[in-house]
Amino acid sequence: MTRIEGKTMFLRILKKDLKRKKTMNVILLIFVILCSTFAAASVNNIIAVTGGLDYYFEKAGLPTPTMLIF
Repeated sequence: MTRIEGKTMFLRILKKDLKRKKTMNVILLIFVILCSTFAAASVNNIIAVTGGLDYYFEKAGLPTPTMLIF
């Protein structure tokens, strides 16, 4: 079996699977959407916390965080 035949066979199996199991595909799509939403929200929270820390360090008049480590 060549690569092209393997790819077309895989695509035929995938098409049949997508046609038969519609509810499963919808549930998987919902999970993918939820995961991407949670990932975006977590990145947003990390950015907000980092910005807040910088603001509070400036307000407190502390040296830069790298100076505190050394």
